[in-house]
Amino acid sequence: MNNRTKEFWLPAMTSLAISEGMLFAISITVATHARLWQLGAAAMYVPWLLSLPAAGAAGAYLARRGGANRKALLAAVLFPAFVGLAFICGGLLITLMGAPVFARPQWFYVPLALIVGVLIPCVALWLGSLPFLRKHRAGSTEISA
Repeated sequence: MNNRTKEFWLPAMTSLAISEGMLFAISITVATHARLWQLGAAAMYVPWLLSLPAAGAAGAYLARRGGANRKALLAAVLFPAFVGLAFICGGLLITLMGAPVFARPQWFYVPLALIVGVLIPCVALWLGSLPFLRKHRAGSTEISA
């Protein structure tokens, strides 16, 4: 396995898979329970946010174990938020190109989407990576494969 795969792609895809897998599991749970469904979007968003530090920690662990520097580690950890940003930008691009959309675009929701869909998840993912951002100590006894 090459370094780019060990340091970035494997940790980034792990972080993304955990993040989206938890969102899927939470959405199935909310959709099948009427009381949770009545709570609205918060019933999915809050538990998903609480699960993001685990996704960030898993990505950071794999990146650090693969020998990634801090920039690569953070990029791998924040990858799910970058995917969210890509979806938001894609939706904006489609709307600006004049493609038919099923709802009237309301531009004041764009900053809200960026805050709720990118900024807050970035913070949650970053919190999970904090234990792995320290520099390696010279005499550390870390298990390596």
